[in-house]
Amino acid sequence: LGQTNGALLRWKDGVFETTAFQQSIASILRARQGDIWIATERDGLFRWRDGQAFPEATELDLKLPRALAEDTSGSI
Repeated sequence: LGQTNGALLRWKDGVFETTAFQQSIASILRARQGDIWIATERDGLFRWRDGQAFPEATELDLKLPRALAEDTSGSI
């Protein structure tokens, strides 16, 4: 995973592939179950699954998360 020119990149079949996700990314985390969590610099938290990004609400309604971590129970 990475970012170039505002687009999220993913590694697939030996090459980087540009995705449709166009956000300025602050942090990325791959969770144990395989989902990718993305903290953006403007629009909050997203969960990437099956090639699509879904906005996620946070318990504290954090608008601009800067770092992501997973605890031992799998909570982000």
